[in-house]
Amino acid sequence: MINGKLEFCRDDFKMYRTLEAQLAFYQKQMSELRDDYLIVDTVNDYRSGQAHTVTIETVQQTAYARSKAQVEAVILDLTQKLWIIRRTVDLATGCTEAALQAAVAMYVYQGTELDKIARLLFVSRPTVSRYIKRFFELDSVRKLFYQAVEESKDNLRNLKNG
Repeated sequence: MINGKLEFCRDDFKMYRTLEAQLAFYQKQMSELRDDYLIVDTVNDYRSGQAHTVTIETVQQTAYARSKAQVEAVILDLTQKLWIIRRTVDLATGCTEAALQAAVAMYVYQGTELDKIARLLFVSRPTVSRYIKRFFELDSVRKLFYQAVEESKDNLRNLKNG
């Protein structure tokens, strides 16, 4: 990744599981964010002696809104990157041989070791390595990547407008 921008290369695609872990972390952070800022407390009113609910002050509401916006932006960015990678690998079924696409899918999505992929596909480890290398050299797959990038921009626009 260059300046946080996903590139069509093996290293960026191999980060798929790391991106999934980051997304899970930020989704959990988002769910806990409301509890951290939107505090509701019950206090006794000194005049009447009755308990009533007090909500947070405007400063905390502003801090919550800013924090929420930051976390949402990170979640959108991670979701977009994951979608681009998955879309590229999945669409490659139409322009690559099945074994090559399967090897890349196992390598990217599950982080499967090359030896295990070789056993599962009944090929040698060097063949699996060549499959993965070739995936990132094919112009047809590169075009699918850039197509997925453009589609993801449209998807984000629709999310923001929706």
